[in-house]
Amino acid sequence: MGDGNGDGMVLHIHTADLKRAAPDFHEGAKNLSKALTTLVTTLDSLGKPWGEDKQGKEFGDAYSPQQKKIESAAAPSYSAW
Repeated sequence: MGDGNGDGMVLHIHTADLKRAAPDFHEGAKNLSKALTTLVTTLDSLGKPWGEDKQGKEFGDAYSPQQKKIESAAAPSYSAW
C-alpha cells in the first residue's frame, strides 16, 4: 500500500541487515528478560504492601489483576531465555 507515487513496494527486506542485527537484538532480548524476571520476583516478594484496610483492599483489587495481565503478556519474553 504505497503512497501512490511508487511501484507499490512498501517493504524491502535485506536479509544481510537482519543477520547483522540479530546478535544485538538477541542480547537486548536477554537483558529485557532478566529485567522482567527481576521485576516480577521483586514485586512478588513485597507481598501486599498496600495493606488490608479499606483503601489498601481497593488498591489491591484494582492492581492485582492488572499485574497478572502484564506478567502474562511479558511471560513469553522473559521465560524464553
